[in-house]
Amino acid sequence: MRSTKRHSKVSKTSLLLLAIFVLALAIRLVPIFTHNHPIGVDAYYHFRQAESFKSGYDAFDELSFGGRPYVYQPTFHFFMAALSVITSLPVEVVAPIVITLLGSLVVVVVFFITRLISKNDFASLLAAAFLAVMPVFIWKTASNTLLTSVDMFLLSLAILFLMKREKTKYLVTASVLFLFSPMVGLLSMVLNVPYLKKKFGKHDYAWILFMVIFIVFSLQFFTAVEKVYISKDIPSEMQSLLTEDIGITDYFFRLNAFVIGFGVFGLYMMRKHLKGVLPLILILSVMLVSLVSGLLETDRALVYLALPLVMFSGIGAVELAKKRKYAWVVMIPILIASAFWGISSLRSLEWSAIPDSEYSALEWLRSNSPENSTILATPVEGHWVAYIGDRKNVIDTHLLGAVNFTERFDDVMTIYRTDDQSIRNSLMRKYNASYALYSDRFARLGFSIDKFSGYQPVYQKGFTVVFKVA
Repeated sequence: MRSTKRHSKVSKTSLLLLAIFVLALAIRLVPIFTHNHPIGVDAYYHFRQAESFKSGYDAFDELSFGGRPYVYQPTFHFFMAALSVITSLPVEVVAPIVITLLGSLVVVVVFFITRLISKNDFASLLAAAFLAVMPVFIWKTASNTLLTSVDMFLLSLAILFLMKREKTKYLVTASVLFLFSPMVGLLSMVLNVPYLKKKFGKHDYAWILFMVIFIVFSLQFFTAVEKVYISKDIPSEMQSLLTEDIGITDYFFRLNAFVIGFGVFGLYMMRKHLKGVLPLILILSVMLVSLVSGLLETDRALVYLALPLVMFSGIGAVELAKKRKYAWVVMIPILIASAFWGISSLRSLEWSAIPDSEYSALEWLRSNSPENSTILATPVEGHWVAYIGDRKNVIDTHLLGAVNFTERFDDVMTIYRTDDQSIRNSLMRKYNASYALYSDRFARLGFSIDKFSGYQPVYQKGFTVVFKVA
């Protein structure tokens, strides 16, 4: 009889977890099925590099910023290239689906971590459900081909193996994560510190030696110490987009106010068991410091912070339910409200969706402009120019190793804003621009197309116009 009841409980829990995973995946796949083209700005940079890696490693990027050395750690692009080869599908078709799937699987891993530390299925299901519909987590994993999805999946998996004391699986996962993102990989390795023994055996010293050699080799391979860097030469308006100075209301929306409240309470309730959750507290601390100091872009720091926060929130919600007679009745509206916030947050991804008219214009350029042409567009559109148009861009948003970004950014904005045609012509010559793009994005922002009246329009669809400069 006990065995039957236990089997029934396991089956119910498994079905609920499956339902949460399906909900998470469905929400994140919406942009794929509601847009004619893959969404994302940086996604098109990753598509292009992955496609080029299918025929070998490219040390020089011919199109970004008119041509510059390739400085992005290549594992992510090799991974997408492999997916394309295995499935015989273009990168832009298979990568968004697989990357979104990995991001969605994080909710499943979070369930198992929370159950490990709480020994409570309801707390674990709540943690998974809260993460599935959290706005900032949706933004980083919904149909957009971002490395963050892979990082989150591997980081959560490393935490699970670490807390289960499965050393080999933990080290392998942390090592793979290091290959994708050295800094996040190092963070996952540091999480092992609370579990280090006072006395080491031969096997422990062997693993330490292996990790030291592995890290040193990888840093050399990626030239992460000296050559791979984020340019400090970034305009304040661009920097503010990365490290936003958001208010308390934004934090409550992006992380979910209920998750924050339950998470704080859950952390308080775990105060007598801190040794068992030290890795989670370490992640919370590191991400809070990163937010305050601006070491990480705001949403990226928040999404890493969300991992331990939702686990504590599940525990806090269950503990609160034990103390309040009708707490479970209130929990259903809370979950419905959270799901509504999460689904509505998908609208924020629209800014990174390329309009059909602009896609068609770039396809026209690919077929009708000389191969050595340089196309002027805004930084947001630079990767679209390079991937869809297969032409050099003047500027884009990939800032790894960017040189004189401020000067380029100011020059591009001047071209689109100035009333002085001679200044515009001079800047066009400076960057050897053959064509200029005026898109739907400019029309919505109120920029006047009249500023380009001195150039010949050679293609138009909707508000999108391609001008021939030289």
